Amino acid sequence: MFGSSEVEPSMKGYVFDIVKGVPCTLYDFTYENHSYDNVKQILVDNFICKDVSTVMFGGKTLTEEENKIVHEVFDSGNFYLTDKGIGFYLSMNSIDPNRFGTLVTLYTWQDVAVVLKK
Repeated sequence: MFGSSEVEPSMKGYVFDIVKGVPCTLYDFTYENHSYDNVKQILVDNFICKDVSTVMFGGKTLTEEENKIVHEVFDSGNFYLTDKGIGFYLSMNSIDPNRFGTLVTLYTWQDVAVVLKK
């Protein structure tokens, strides 16, 4: 976490390949026939926006503007891996200035198998 001078600290996660000694990117887990933009579009539209809608707006469908904001603030480097799946962190304040906290999501490998490989 960083940004102590801000109202809400920002979070940045890193996943490392300990064999190669380099940080992993979301693209390291995509299938070869998927572009990064395609993977991001599918993840944000089919997973992230649904969680934002449920957690932040009581299940209300996001407006085009809210959807666009989620796409803009989604940081593909802010993810974590578990044996069960992949998770993402999003600052709720970056989506809605009246909200504080961090939205943490986790999707099973089966859920995201359409664009990500384990």
